[in-house]
Amino acid sequence: MIAKVTHLHKTLNGREIIKDISFTLEKGTIHAILGPNGVGKTTTIRLLTGLLKPSEGAIQVFDMETTDPHFDRIRQYIGVQNDGNLYESLTIRENLEIWAQFYNMTKMDSENRMNELLAHFNLLDRKESKVGSLSKGMKQKV
Repeated sequence: MIAKVTHLHKTLNGREIIKDISFTLEKGTIHAILGPNGVGKTTTIRLLTGLLKPSEGAIQVFDMETTDPHFDRIRQYIGVQNDGNLYESLTIRENLEIWAQFYNMTKMDSENRMNELLAHFNLLDRKESKVGSLSKGMKQKV
């Protein structure tokens, strides 16, 4: 087990940001935290990395509670990539084509999937826009 979250709650400034979430991250699996702005995605990551302490519940990472005074030893092995995985001087399409190559997708499959995702995120009309011209929110969609 990489991480285990049990009945996690987090209140910030009197507002409950995280309300009773539980999950386990197993070795060799890939997970994503998805949701609209303000639902607690970044707060959850900060809790998982020990940057914030839970209001209630427990978080274990590599079998150590994030509230343990020795958690810094674990934290040095944790990395979170939120930004910086896009080439600012390339278009949205060009960036997505590069990522598709990492997954050995055929050109046809990557074009179909790209158009499907761009339509889903209302970015189809921006496909030829340079990433550097996008807002932070739009970059996050890409």
